[in-house]
Amino acid sequence: MQSAFAMEQTEKSAEEWKESFDQLEMQMLRMKDNMEKISRDYDILGIEETKYGEWTILYKTEQNGCIQIMAHPCTKAFKGSWDCALQASAEDNAFHLDDIKGTPDSGLGSLCLKQFQEIAADRNTPVIKGRLSERDADHTDRLHYFYKKHSFYVRWNDDGKTGSIYWERN
Repeated sequence: MQSAFAMEQTEKSAEEWKESFDQLEMQMLRMKDNMEKISRDYDILGIEETKYGEWTILYKTEQNGCIQIMAHPCTKAFKGSWDCALQASAEDNAFHLDDIKGTPDSGLGSLCLKQFQEIAADRNTPVIKGRLSERDADHTDRLHYFYKKHSFYVRWNDDGKTGSIYWERN
């Protein structure tokens, strides 16, 4: 015989499981629709899961030596705009990471940067470099952690507000 507490825990777990399943099912339905819409104008790179369990479509566009890698989570319908975008340009035997735009700590920036590193490796481009600008000075700790997590060398200038990043393919 189960106690009332144990039964409540089992029921709660079952409810949580059903809610998770329903959310996943909705993401899969949106994924199909979003993939169709995104593929009309962009190159689909893949589908990845964020650290929060959100399935996300990664896609890109390239023009005149510039590449933009974008992310759109399948938790909502695609209406033509990205939730995160990484912008970079090609240089002599390297990429220059110009900017990553999007909501901090969403996991989308990490997905875009990981995809960008894979593209650099696939193209035999051994280096990604970039600048840390003064407009990012209010979140230097977060930037330092983010780039270190992705195996970048991070160097801060004496002012502590600007610096540079550097990644080399192994």
